[in-house]
Amino acid sequence: MTISISLVRQIVLCWVLVVTGAAQAGVQFSASRVVFDDASREQSFSLSNQNDYPVVIQTWVDDGALSSNASFRGSPVITYPGIFKLGPRERRSLRLINSAIGQKSADRERLFWLNVQVLSPKTAQQRDTDNPQLDVSVLLKFKLFYRPHTLKGPASSALGSMQFRRDGNAPDRLLISNPTPWYVTFNRLSTGNTLLLQDVMLPPGGSQAFRLQAPLPAVSGLEYAVVDDSGLVVVGRVKVGR
Repeated sequence: MTISISLVRQIVLCWVLVVTGAAQAGVQFSASRVVFDDASREQSFSLSNQNDYPVVIQTWVDDGALSSNASFRGSPVITYPGIFKLGPRERRSLRLINSAIGQKSADRERLFWLNVQVLSPKTAQQRDTDNPQLDVSVLLKFKLFYRPHTLKGPASSALGSMQFRRDGNAPDRLLISNPTPWYVTFNRLSTGNTLLLQDVMLPPGGSQAFRLQAPLPAVSGLEYAVVDDSGLVVVGRVKVGR
């Protein structure tokens, strides 16, 4: 398979639900995802309270399962502090600490989720009191890719090794294989003005048949947009095999 990767980067952050949730909570963040090198001792993640009243922030890292919560202990990355008050218009850095520093690296990326729960005063009248009742305003989840330091290059470099094939005689199905050690997140796949696939992620070594939003036309290539390590969108074109 041959691939052409556009050097044009659209400055579009892949916030998905994060934008809506952050706007509702009145809290801004320094990034839409975290790429954590397993040889790093720690990284920072900034939060800024845009409200005129304080909020309480609770943070933790888990595996994204519906049953996971702040008591999850299976992540190599821990947050500090786990809970803190963020004053009006205050900006603060959250420390992401590597508890597995020095351990043997894996041969591929691992995916975890950084959770940021914003608790606000329950009513507007309680915002100026010393001991307001708190209510959960929103829970935001950010992808955290725990990456072996031996992997060189951004995740978008995986596209050169990925395979795109028609799935048998089904015109609305596309088989995508990712033989690389990176997670690859597609913002979209399309042909011309026709959107075929949107907001999907393939794990390292993963292969999956996707049902498309429209029949796959008799074309040899598709336009893609993938989310890179910085949360920006990289666009290009891939060839489709049979």
